[in-house]
Amino acid sequence: MKVALIGFGNIGKGVEELIFKNHKKINELTNRDISVKTVLINNKGKKRDPFNKNIVFTDDFNLILDDEEIETIIEITATEDEAFYYIKDAFNSGKNVITANKAVVAKYFEELLYLSKKYKVKFLYEASVGGGVHIIKSILEDLPFNNIKSISGILNGTCNFILSEMTKNNTEFVNSLKKAQELGFAEPDPTSDITGIDTLRKLRILSSIIFSKKVSLDKIFLFGIDKINASDIKILKDEGYKLKLLGEGKRQEDKFYSYVMPVAIREDSVFYNIDGATNIISYCGDNIKDVSFVGEGAGRYPTSDSILRDLLDIANENAIEVYAHDNKELVLSNEDIKSRFYLRIPKDFYDFDDKFIDKKFETRENIHLFTEKIYLSKILDLFSKVDRQDYFLAKIE
Repeated sequence: MKVALIGFGNIGKGVEELIFKNHKKINELTNRDISVKTVLINNKGKKRDPFNKNIVFTDDFNLILDDEEIETIIEITATEDEAFYYIKDAFNSGKNVITANKAVVAKYFEELLYLSKKYKVKFLYEASVGGGVHIIKSILEDLPFNNIKSISGILNGTCNFILSEMTKNNTEFVNSLKKAQELGFAEPDPTSDITGIDTLRKLRILSSIIFSKKVSLDKIFLFGIDKINASDIKILKDEGYKLKLLGEGKRQEDKFYSYVMPVAIREDSVFYNIDGATNIISYCGDNIKDVSFVGEGAGRYPTSDSILRDLLDIANENAIEVYAHDNKELVLSNEDIKSRFYLRIPKDFYDFDDKFIDKKFETRENIHLFTEKIYLSKILDLFSKVDRQDYFLAKIE
């Protein structure tokens, strides 16, 4: 089997390296001679140094589409619309596609599933969620015999590193973010991480799989960690909580919830001791009960390893696909979430019914509240009067 890559950045180089170095083992496992033949790149003039010196680098996608030897294309860009058209054209040419691109999978999930079935090719995307955690295949294996009622996890290593640093060292958000960037855990532009968009995309994919319906990105409640400060961490810590940014999808009777927000947890939580850039994803099925997967959520080799697992499944005809996915939009009831919450609100905007307050603390400029159980909709009503820059919210687990 000949393989083509779209993109030759950090992950692309890792995929090519692992296929080259594990050539003999891959052949033994698949009884097929698998190698990378062609790589699509933007700049042909840039010097490349692949392990396989016979690889052809091209900026002409038709060279890949028209090559009958190439059976599978591995798409590893960070684009959305451009990647979608690459994948769509690949399907139309009868080629399987593996992708690590969470952005394109999250935006076009249902359409990509439909097209892969239409053209009778394989579409695998294990690396789009959790890097080396290998969560998607596990869920697909469990779904036929389990009603998976909830999934939750720390899905972004950058945010988890920042929150761990703030908790451990009592530092401000900007200092912890800077350290994450210096260590390579955060991009120069960390917006998609700290606002929760990266977690949102991954949760959209996972929620759509376990609920077997379309869970749209814009319907998932989103609140990131970009407005957190050291006082939030300290007050929560003093009350026995540690803060994590979680993505959660839940089914309760006839209602469905899918949200991304900071969650204050105690030490009996499975997430409590997951610090640094590590990811963890847990789900609960009626037969299997609670299962958790912990691992590196990003990086060259964890992500490349997931891609190779998909490649082996295609070569061995073991690929597991979504069984029954309804393209209809799933109605979420996020505003009906009832929980205790932690709030930080400027004193000038404080307007909250005291009967919902469990504990209240004042700092120089803000009021910090621990509420009784209350609907999220009431919190959002309060926040509608406040500038987004001036408040912080965390669900208390």
